[in-house]
Amino acid sequence: ISSTKSKRRCNSFSPTRLTQPQNNHDVGTNNVTEIRYYEHNEWKCAYRYKPAECDNLIPLLLIHPVGIGMSSWFWNNLMHQYQGEVYAVDLIGCGTIGGDTWDPDAHGMFFPLTWVQQCEILLRKVICRPCAVVCQGAVAPVGVLLTWRDCQMQFAPENTSATWSNQNFISHLILSSPPTYKAMIEPLPMSTLRRNYQFYRSFLGGLAFDALENRFAIKLFSNLFLFDNPVDDNFITNAVTECKKELRSPIMAVNAGMLMHRSWKDELASISQPTLVLCGDTDPRRKGQRAYQEAMMHCTFKVMLE
Repeated sequence: ISSTKSKRRCNSFSPTRLTQPQNNHDVGTNNVTEIRYYEHNEWKCAYRYKPAECDNLIPLLLIHPVGIGMSSWFWNNLMHQYQGEVYAVDLIGCGTIGGDTWDPDAHGMFFPLTWVQQCEILLRKVICRPCAVVCQGAVAPVGVLLTWRDCQMQFAPENTSATWSNQNFISHLILSSPPTYKAMIEPLPMSTLRRNYQFYRSFLGGLAFDALENRFAIKLFSNLFLFDNPVDDNFITNAVTECKKELRSPIMAVNAGMLMHRSWKDELASISQPTLVLCGDTDPRRKGQRAYQEAMMHCTFKVMLE
């Protein structure tokens, strides 16, 4: 993804870099990457930022998967490899870099709207120029709703130093290993959502989290379900570091199916920005993911080969 206005030539963005490569480094140890904060309503939000190394690449807004040990660190390798400006947000309730945790008994959240609005504030008040949004896995509805709302509203940036106005904040949408198109357009029954969520919040659900929040379980699960190649030690270490009881609530909500409480068919069909859907060559869902290309206006489907 390259900007048409360029003074320096840089390597163009390669979609294959969206897969989780080996030798994952900790961004926090990279002196060119910063942890920054901003406010959204009463929430303190955190994100990782890396400045651009050259001018002709579009900024990236990276939205991490929600799962055991997952937060913005998931994008460490891409942040190191991509030469453009990068923003990797910690979704509210996720991560240990200083954003607010979420206690559902004290404060409600709308899924995925609260996370979408959190990203909108980052786009409008911080980034202030068109960027590509990259979503990983089951958080695809966050990227879809964020991009659809951007199509509808075309806000001017709130940063007065910005040189553009009345344009879309999102130039491209990239969905990496999303749910199948069928799963995105067929909402889960409310009874199923309620049953799933009650289980995760139960004593047995707590025992399940206890059993999974350790190096052995994370390594086994990652090798079986996430990556074709053996997961590296840095990935496991980062995930284990993020395994804290106060960070379980968003995982419970997403695993219960809260992001699939309604159909996203209309939003998918209405998105005008170019969209790229990526999947691995061994992903059994790739046939169901290919359907995005037929249902969306400007969608490309790509299988990534190892």
